Amino acid sequence: MKKVLFLYPIEEYMNHEYIAPALVHNNKIELLNETIDERYRQKGYQINFLTFLDSKPFGVDIKPNDILLKSDITFKQLLTPIGVDNDGETIHNYPASEWISQRLGEFEELVVCGFHAYDCVTKVAEYFYNINPNTMIDLELTDLFSELSNRFYFKKDNYNPANNLVYNGALLSYISHKHADKINTSVRNLLSKEFKYRLNRPVFQYKKFKPDFTVITALQHLNKDNFKENKLLLLMILSQITPKTFKKTLTKTENER
Repeated sequence: MKKVLFLYPIEEYMNHEYIAPALVHNNKIELLNETIDERYRQKGYQINFLTFLDSKPFGVDIKPNDILLKSDITFKQLLTPIGVDNDGETIHNYPASEWISQRLGEFEELVVCGFHAYDCVTKVAEYFYNINPNTMIDLELTDLFSELSNRFYFKKDNYNPANNLVYNGALLSYISHKHADKINTSVRNLLSKEFKYRLNRPVFQYKKFKPDFTVITALQHLNKDNFKENKLLLLMILSQITPKTFKKTLTKTENER
């Protein structure tokens, strides 16, 4: 059976200060649910929503044939530090992928989405990819939804990861040239490095698809868009960095002023 695993649609994430305004005030919640339905549920995928032990699903439409799963830890346990790594960053418990796998069961194809794209979603998706390579991350149905659903190529009934790849490559080029005076060298190099890093992760399945447009087309659309000339916002738009890397980059940027 083809399955979708949507991670942690809980109020704490859906109502996050950076996510909620775009989702709620721009009617994105309705679009999110329509996309899940048209892209997967109507095509025969079993929709699985995973929450924490002490959390209830929030903001997502749960239909009669959908499955609600619980992880092996509470949201409080996730937030509670259990140590510090070599870089001085706090270490946290994560829901066990083995636990999730036992409850999800076998699958012919798996699409992983939800919160957060480059943290839990990637960790869980790569675990399942090692079991069955017919596993893919749908970036458009993650915490990046508000931004990605505004792009000209977004379609509710179809996800093509190659489109994101081409657009992000064009965006990196656009930012590096058009806003070179706004972004220091360390930030620009980081964006380039992280872009290539994502490209080489097979679970994103970029190489299985062909883009629907060229880099030139993407650049034409970028020139029409009104990007705020703010390096922090541009970093968030690219969405190619992890929270730890983002924090370190901000610190380095502030020190270079």
